[in-house]
Amino acid sequence: EGEQEKERSDQKGRMATLPLIKRAVATIPRPSCLLFSSHLSRLSHRGGLHASATYSTASKSGGSSERGKEGEGGGEREVKISTAGLETVSTSYFDSLPDEHKKEFETPTPLAEELLDRIKVDGPITVADYMRAALAHPRHGYYMKRDVFGKQGDFITSPEVSPMFGEMIGVWGVNAYKMSGSPSRMRVVEIGAGRGTLSEDILRTVGQFADTSTSISMHIVDISPALRSIQSKRLTGKEEVKIGEQTRTKSGVPITWHTDFSDVPDDGPIFVVCQELFDAMPIHQFEKVNGKWYERLVDDSVHAADQALIRGVQLDEDTAFPKGLDGKKTLFNFVRANTPFVNALLPRIRVRPEQTFVEVSPESWQLAGDIGKRIDKKGGAALFIDYGRDATPALTLRGIRSHKHVHPLEKPGETDVSAYVDFAALKSFANVGTAKAVGSVSQRDFLLELGMNFRLDALIAANPSMKEELQFGYDRLVGTDVADFGTTFRVLSVTPASWGTPPGFTAAVHGKAMEWGA
Repeated sequence: EGEQEKERSDQKGRMATLPLIKRAVATIPRPSCLLFSSHLSRLSHRGGLHASATYSTASKSGGSSERGKEGEGGGEREVKISTAGLETVSTSYFDSLPDEHKKEFETPTPLAEELLDRIKVDGPITVADYMRAALAHPRHGYYMKRDVFGKQGDFITSPEVSPMFGEMIGVWGVNAYKMSGSPSRMRVVEIGAGRGTLSEDILRTVGQFADTSTSISMHIVDISPALRSIQSKRLTGKEEVKIGEQTRTKSGVPITWHTDFSDVPDDGPIFVVCQELFDAMPIHQFEKVNGKWYERLVDDSVHAADQALIRGVQLDEDTAFPKGLDGKKTLFNFVRANTPFVNALLPRIRVRPEQTFVEVSPESWQLAGDIGKRIDKKGGAALFIDYGRDATPALTLRGIRSHKHVHPLEKPGETDVSAYVDFAALKSFANVGTAKAVGSVSQRDFLLELGMNFRLDALIAANPSMKEELQFGYDRLVGTDVADFGTTFRVLSVTPASWGTPPGFTAAVHGKAMEWGA
């Protein structure tokens, strides 16, 4: 009787504590890999829905369970549920709001509705999770659905400005091939290839050199089905892409598409190009308030104020309830909280004493390190070209839509979201073994040291009627005005340390670019 009374008392204690535990757990942002697929609760189906699931049961002995028969102590069991004849009506989080609330906010995109449902169930998400969904959601992600480049898209990149850019990258790649000992096999890899314009220009340039034209193969790493089709149409003449299956370009170069860099074979030297890739990699944002660091999270704007205390987060007064281009409130806003990432990530970077905002991208660190490991192991080289700086960025997250700057939380899935690249961090993580990162230098210094000015003169001499167009592209690539790319974009190289200073990077070593003719 005494033991039974003690058990009842313990049970009452556990029941009293349970609500506290639930509230505490609700305030912890879940890692994306552990989130429930809350959108499944909104599935609508007519005529019948069949679901099956398997679950494991622990054996009485406490050991790991194996498949067992019905009635045995342990094993896996399959459960099938049939709801034939039932009709489920889908109601999203936004649809359930009062009409007076709806009028205040922008019309939700399909991705916004999913994110609102997710936040309702799991609480605020990290900026990294928001970026990952906004850009790479399988159905609604910005890069996954359409061509977003060029005048008809949202922004223009260097390869789209002038083919001279890709030609200079190709020349640098030929030098990397020769510095690698002119191997019988070298893989050219572009990660995040956009329309395939840069790959096309590189291959055309490399093909002018007899010793490289028969030794290279092309590998494109891209997660976007829409962009892979555009790339394939440009490079092979066919829209269909089979991941991991080798085909040939129009000029006969072997080419293969992958969805992850790790899938590129590591049987020899590589030449990797990352052009405006790292700016789209997910970042975590941190803010220092009253001497203490917090992580910035993304919350829904509708209930952020009244649920902040319950969720254990603080509203960011400077950025609360932002408005979009249409003057209506965005459906999302920033809050801050003490998360595990504060202690996990901040100690790994250099934070200046005066900084109150910090952005870090651990996924960028990982990729830079993987590329450095590959070069250390098999040789080759890499170029990272992006906008950024040689220091930890602060509050640079931005959105672009239809060539206009918009709030980064506006219309997710339809807005490009990016942030400045921390070249100092990439350099640190790419320095693996014998692999040495050099730079960064401005795109202007890099291209001029490679001789792009002489390439311009040659093209104008051969095509005098195109002088104005050629000069415009050249000025845009190396110009120093705000709208130009010359000083906004920077370049970092990764090569074997034995190569010394790579072409185009004299400014990184001597403080100024090499002057031609000196």
